[in-house]
Amino acid sequence: MNKIVLGVLFAVVTSVAAQPPLAARGETPAAFGRRCIPAPTPTRWETRVGGLGADCVAPPSNIPDIAPHRAQDTRWGPRSAVVAPLRRGPHGADCAPWGGTSGRLAALGATLDFHHGLLGQDGRGGRGDGPRGADPLVLGDHAGFESIFDGASLKGWDGDPSFWRAENREIVGESTDQNPLKQNTFLIWRGGEPADFELKVEFRMNSTNSGVQIRSVQLPPGGDVGKWVMKGYQADIDFANQYTGQIYEERGRGFLAMRGQAVYVPDGGRPKVIGNLQQSADELKAVIKTNDWNQVHLVARGNTIVQILNGAVTSIVIDDDSRNRALGGLLGFQMHVGPPMKVEFRNIWLKKL
Repeated sequence: MNKIVLGVLFAVVTSVAAQPPLAARGETPAAFGRRCIPAPTPTRWETRVGGLGADCVAPPSNIPDIAPHRAQDTRWGPRSAVVAPLRRGPHGADCAPWGGTSGRLAALGATLDFHHGLLGQDGRGGRGDGPRGADPLVLGDHAGFESIFDGASLKGWDGDPSFWRAENREIVGESTDQNPLKQNTFLIWRGGEPADFELKVEFRMNSTNSGVQIRSVQLPPGGDVGKWVMKGYQADIDFANQYTGQIYEERGRGFLAMRGQAVYVPDGGRPKVIGNLQQSADELKAVIKTNDWNQVHLVARGNTIVQILNGAVTSIVIDDDSRNRALGGLLGFQMHVGPPMKVEFRNIWLKKL
């Protein structure tokens, strides 16, 4: 199971959610955001991002074909984490922690670029152009996407008009002291129930809690359930950024993957953390902008959901719970009950896979 789970996880992350990677997980911020490029020899690596002269050097290894690498830097000295390339071929190979380290998956969401020769001082390959690994994620790349909001109306969307409106090319959800929310309410996209897809949305909020629903269902009204209530996976958003970046299941299993976690849900079992991402929850919190626009990028494919926030992978769920998971469903936005709030969404792009 572990090989299958990790194989799916690495394939999803490296193919559709490549992020600024790192050579190894170390104890200082200087270790973050680097990628290693294998030279023609298996004993020397050089960082592609970071200070000049920072490199990785392989300590001796008795294991054939896999040489561990301890990240080093001329300014900070050796790092604590040791990583090794997995046997996936030279292009897009992943890193995993070497035995005896902290156990943090150093390169979930990170790939190793392959290059013939070390980088020169000018940032170009020392031996000419050669094969390269995954390209960095471009936040504004909408190739193959379609806009699902016309910018002027809520045509194609369904929600309580006393809370939701379109203005200034944004979808706005707002409650006030005079018009408070009595329970969570949702704006539902009526354009279909996509299964495998990518969704990009920009959001901004000034209070309380919200979220982006995917692969969800609308509950029938009655009792404590209003007319516009959804159940399903949610990219959580809150003003305090305590939960922003996590994957939650509204009116279901609750917290699935906290920010910074990769989680596997076995059939009939509870979510299990199978690894931590290249940045911790606190480090990922630093990429979130308060009182400003943020972009959430969701990739849903098969039983796997990847959340990317402002270009950083924040949470991953691999869901094998056949009774509770959803492999397709509605999209929507949430307004959460609580103090008066305003949440705005814009640049809503969908690509079916």
